[in-house]
Formats: sequence, structure tokens, C-alpha cells
Amino acid sequence: NALPSWSDKFPSTCPQLHEQLVSRPEDAPRPVYLAIGSEDRFYVRFADGKQEWIGSEECTEDIKRKPVSRVTFGRDWDDYFILYKDGSCKFAGVP
Repeated sequence: NALPSWSDKFPSTCPQLHEQLVSRPEDAPRPVYLAIGSEDRFYVRFADGKQEWIGSEECTEDIKRKPVSRVTFGRDWDDYFILYKDGSCKFAGVP
């Protein structure tokens, strides 16, 4: 008997991201960066540079602001940290 892995629960813990990933055509660019948060929040960047995410309105505005290097989510819906490719950052609700 194989032990369950974190991916066994992935469809139920992050259903919108799961749908994003499984509905892509096989020849579509693959994910190169992925951040998963609570409350079905996520950020994913694909090899072609396209981004998809679910987060608060403020987080969405900040992701659109300029090219993103990294994203992480805090405990609450409005908590996030974004590191931009130019080295600057934007955050809310995290220390």
C-alpha cells in the first residue's frame, strides 16, 4: 500500500487551480512557478509568461502592477507578499 501524497488531496484543497491545470491542452506551456494559499488562493506562471491567480482585489491590483518574481500568501484572505522582478516588493497583512 502506497502512502498518500500531498497531491492526493490537491483537487479538494485547491479546486480552481486544479481545474486550471487539468483543463490546459497537453501542448500548452507548463507551469514554471506556483504558489498555493489557503481559501483556494493561488498564483501560477507558465513558461510563456502568462499568469493566472486568485486572490484579494488588492493582491490582484498589485500582481498587475509590474512583472512578478514570487508570491506568497498569508493566513487570511487579504494577506500576501509579492516580490517583483525588479527587486521591489508589495505586501499586506504579513510582517
